[in-house]
Amino acid sequence: MLFLLIFVVTLLQTGVTAQNLQTESNSLLISYDGYYDTPTRKAILEEAQPQIIGRYIIEKRNNLFSDFDLIHGACLEASRFLAHKRIVKVSENHVQHFRQPLATSFDSRTSKHLDIRQITDLLRADRLWANGFTGKGIDVAVFDTGLTRRRAFFRNVKDVRDFTNDGNPADKVGHGTFVAGLIASSRKSCSGIAPRANLHIYKVFTKDQVSSTAWFLDAFNAALQANVNIINLSIGGPDFTDQPFMDKVREVTAAGIIIVSAIGNDGPAYGTLNNPADQGDVIGVGGINIEDHVSRFSSRGMTTWELPSGYGRVKPDLVAYGVQVFGAAINGGCRVLSGTSVAAPVVTGALALILSSVPPENRRNVAMIKQILLEGAKRLETPTNMFEQGAGRLDLPSSFYHIQKYSPKISIFPSYIDYLECPYMWPWCSQPVYHTGLPVIFNLTLYNGFGTNGEIIESPVFEALESDNAGMRRGYPRGFPPGDIPGDIPIF
Repeated sequence: MLFLLIFVVTLLQTGVTAQNLQTESNSLLISYDGYYDTPTRKAILEEAQPQIIGRYIIEKRNNLFSDFDLIHGACLEASRFLAHKRIVKVSENHVQHFRQPLATSFDSRTSKHLDIRQITDLLRADRLWANGFTGKGIDVAVFDTGLTRRRAFFRNVKDVRDFTNDGNPADKVGHGTFVAGLIASSRKSCSGIAPRANLHIYKVFTKDQVSSTAWFLDAFNAALQANVNIINLSIGGPDFTDQPFMDKVREVTAAGIIIVSAIGNDGPAYGTLNNPADQGDVIGVGGINIEDHVSRFSSRGMTTWELPSGYGRVKPDLVAYGVQVFGAAINGGCRVLSGTSVAAPVVTGALALILSSVPPENRRNVAMIKQILLEGAKRLETPTNMFEQGAGRLDLPSSFYHIQKYSPKISIFPSYIDYLECPYMWPWCSQPVYHTGLPVIFNLTLYNGFGTNGEIIESPVFEALESDNAGMRRGYPRGFPPGDIPGDIPIF
């Protein structure tokens, strides 16, 4: 029987493109071709539109060196600014609301919750702790609502900054404190997964849960300057037109910083992924409960911003525990929350442990980290397809194994296609295949562990799936089932 398969291969590239905004606005975000100090940026703006000097205000911000400015004034013409050789883009400053609910809250007095110690037990994090891997030396930036003033149980806070107009970095909502606590709190009753990781707290949402593109760009620039290892984004939204934000995400990941982002709480409908978790160079995390069922609220793939000109990719990348989890509260105690914004810091904390187990020179790039997470993930035993669970549930010991043995390679995800594997391969496994049918299309993503850039120089070769590859589907090294990993990795 003959049929046609079309593979759409996504190869991630980074870069900044010019955008011509042929409109007049009272607030514009001006992007430059590099990072300049404040006087230089002011001079560029004056050169671009000398006839309106004094008719606009340059918003004062915390970053001395920056690649953008936010200006306010009456009837600003974007096209005139773009005429300057140092200005590459003129955009709107998008206002965002914290629509990724501040996770669903539960009363710990009446609701059954998942203690962080249960999570670390399920993840088997104690095996890494026992061998000295606690996140030490790993810098994690948390973009959220700030941090509580009661920081006795946050021992490794290196930086706390407010990029909003609130005027102080204190957390008045509780979400940022909870997220930071899951990653690196030292409180025993609601401890963090990587208690010795360094925290950089960047407040990008106000007490009213409002943010803007400019605040996020400032936070990203601060993370770049601080040379952090991981950025946790327990936020997201449906706006795929915010080009400066998306360009900055690509710049950050190209610099080797790992971004872990919640995929959203808009499930169970398909195609409800939030940005930036739906981007290929971001680790998008979905939520599951303690029974390994994908949470009803967890957003589902496929990605939609390629449509209708392309075909969506598989997302989330993987899933983690995110239902009724016990974590830090702004009053110094603990609280219970649910949401993919809870699942994301679980992955961030686990990733901090993994990275602390290898020297800096062995942390090659974001593609490498995706490879060890996706190859290590364990397929859910519950009936769940790839657009609900991605590669499967985070498996800390297996991913640890992969990074210890890692050598640069190029991999593809999904790594195989099987029409008989339902429901994971839904919808393809449920549709008939016959010689007069329409072409079957897959969007496959290539991960280049050798470097940031790459190109396909020869046509890919697709091989028949061998029977002994079955072990790889569960995320374990071929021939080694769970709990039976070779003895040359000391902690196992």
